[in-house]
Amino acid sequence: MSSQPEPDVAFGTTRDFGIAAAVADDRPFLDEVLRKHHFAFEARLNVYLLPPETAYDVTVKNMAAATREFQAAGLSVAADPRAVVPPHPDGPAHAPAHSEAAGSDPQEGRRGDHAARSHAARAASPQRPAPTQKPAPPSPRAAPQPPTGNRRTR
Repeated sequence: MSSQPEPDVAFGTTRDFGIAAAVADDRPFLDEVLRKHHFAFEARLNVYLLPPETAYDVTVKNMAAATREFQAAGLSVAADPRAVVPPHPDGPAHAPAHSEAAGSDPQEGRRGDHAARSHAARAASPQRPAPTQKPAPPSPRAAPQPPTGNRRTR
């Protein structure tokens, strides 16, 4: 039996529908925030979904913004880390907004996606400590040089 309380809102991903949000109960505030961030309730599935044509980077931003708003209100939020992983090409219709055909730089798009994922992960996991910088490897030291000049050593 788990001693952890059930989260107020949980975000996850499905192969067929992209990012989905589930709520613990029917509080109007939960519905209001999700709708504000473009999630619509799908009664048949009992979850909130974004429109299928929503670009991947927009889905991550909407999830992160809703998460921040819920947490600011003191609510608990759980997020499956896979929700911020870009979908596989044969996955759901939530495709990245950038494309080479549109003339954008693919490297720029990857940097933007990474930033969106990082931002979403921090918003979804505020208790997780920030990653620490690894120290740079020591540089090769020059061989010791013999003393120069007329210095005396003891």
